[in-house]
Amino acid sequence: MTATTVSVIAAVISALSLLSMIYFNFKSGKRTETKDTEEYTKERIEEIKERTKENAMISGKLDLINLSNQEIKEQISSLMKKVDAHGDRLTKVEESLVTAWKRIDEIIEKIE
Repeated sequence: MTATTVSVIAAVISALSLLSMIYFNFKSGKRTETKDTEEYTKERIEEIKERTKENAMISGKLDLINLSNQEIKEQISSLMKKVDAHGDRLTKVEESLVTAWKRIDEIIEKIE
């Protein structure tokens, strides 16, 4: 074997090793990228599930608060109607009391 043949064989082996290195590196990189994408997707799905649960809980709590507020408004409205009714009754009682005092005064004047 001559020096040129040895150098050609060495160059071919170097070229083959370079090509195989590029091939395996590309394949490994693609596998890592796919794996990273899958992990990222799984993480995003978990985050979305968590946020959905939290939003559902918050929505339920807000609905409960809204319902409670409605009930409180109804109770306040009922109480206001009762207070108004008591006010009307009190006015009638005061008017009746004034008339009763007038009659009492008239009776006292007749007695004296």
